[in-house]
Amino acid sequence: MKNLRRVPGVIVAVGIALVSSACLFSSSSSDDDPGYGGCRTDAECTPPGQPCRENRCVAGVCTEGNVPAGVDSRRSATNLVCHRLVCDGNGAEKSVVDVTVVNDTPHDCKQTSCTTEGNPAFTPSTGDVPEDKAGDCKRPTCSADGLPASTNDDADPPPPSDCMSYTCANSTIKGTPINQGKVCAPTGFSCGASGKCDTCPAPDASCTDPGPGKNARSFSTAYHWGDIGRCDSGGRTFCGVLAAGQTAYFRFRDDGTGAFCQLDPHIEVSPTAEVSLCVGSQCTTTGGMSFSSTSGQEITFSVTAKTACTGYTLSFHL
Repeated sequence: MKNLRRVPGVIVAVGIALVSSACLFSSSSSDDDPGYGGCRTDAECTPPGQPCRENRCVAGVCTEGNVPAGVDSRRSATNLVCHRLVCDGNGAEKSVVDVTVVNDTPHDCKQTSCTTEGNPAFTPSTGDVPEDKAGDCKRPTCSADGLPASTNDDADPPPPSDCMSYTCANSTIKGTPINQGKVCAPTGFSCGASGKCDTCPAPDASCTDPGPGKNARSFSTAYHWGDIGRCDSGGRTFCGVLAAGQTAYFRFRDDGTGAFCQLDPHIEVSPTAEVSLCVGSQCTTTGGMSFSSTSGQEITFSVTAKTACTGYTLSFHL
């Protein structure tokens, strides 16, 4: 009888173990772990590539289907005007009229709208004036029929430059030269009578050098123009002033560029009094000379005033 009593105990113990095991399995599929890769909400499902298909969470499984008819397509860029894309309920897109989808171009004197048929329409807008271009002696307006126009604006002259001031007269720009003799460029040029920065100034009482040679009074402090190519347009022109007996030194490097340009190295000086112009050990007092150069070579040249405070214009090219 003892053995018969113990059997139910074993059965009860096994039953308890099975219940406990079932409880443990159930807890692994709780809200914290939605069943080994399942889903709880639609947001956990990856959207399909087609803009009118969708993935929804159905009974813990992501299930793909068609977006309902009339719902906007997920396509973000359509470039449509007076229309928009919606889904047709069968997984495809279709275009429908939407009069709110307008494409206004700013500052074109027009207001865009849509007809009930979905066609763009334009009405004049006198308040949608073109952007004003400062300094043109004009003020933009719109005509009554929606076309850009302008009126005279004599209060809108261009800003002054170093050498020229401007006024407006019936929408015509008029320039007046100013600051003649004022140095207006690091190359030593000053404002000329034409209103341009194109004139080498006459030496003043202090024999002031306005150009790049002012701090280049020795070979070791020569002003370096950097790399110069072999097209004549790559050369330099500048101004300078020297006291009697002073020398200004300059250098540059022949960088060998300018495959379709002719190599014809030349240097020219126009002084207000006699000077000596030297390229290396080759010198002249007659105004200009040609010289030789090879790719990569450093060229040094100098200008020396002979007898008086002397102004000069110097140009060189390869």
